[in-house]
Amino acid sequence: MTDDLGQFRVRQDMFDARLTTLEDKVRIQADMRAAMDSDLSDIKLEQRAQRGMLQALGTTQSEQGADIRVIKDRLTGVEGRLTGVEGRLGTVESTLGNVQIGVQTIIAMLDRHIEDHGPGAE
Repeated sequence: MTDDLGQFRVRQDMFDARLTTLEDKVRIQADMRAAMDSDLSDIKLEQRAQRGMLQALGTTQSEQGADIRVIKDRLTGVEGRLTGVEGRLGTVESTLGNVQIGVQTIIAMLDRHIEDHGPGAE
């Protein structure tokens, strides 16, 4: 009977050691799961922040696209007006060229008149 008690004690000690080992492993795994859960929460927070930033970026790009379209439309109008100004400037240049020719003709006529009639003649 003493032998049976000794064997029972050995088996009990062996089971206790195995149970302690299993409890340690369960504790370690629980800690790891808690760390994983914390990491997943952090990742989710980051994803939400990134999603918000992407939505804000999309909104900003949309607003800037609308602004660019307005600027392009205004620039097209300015280009059209500038073309008109260039056309009128060409006309002014042509007219000034004609005036210059006329002034040169008048000067030439006055020079001839002075040569023919003298400097004080009318």
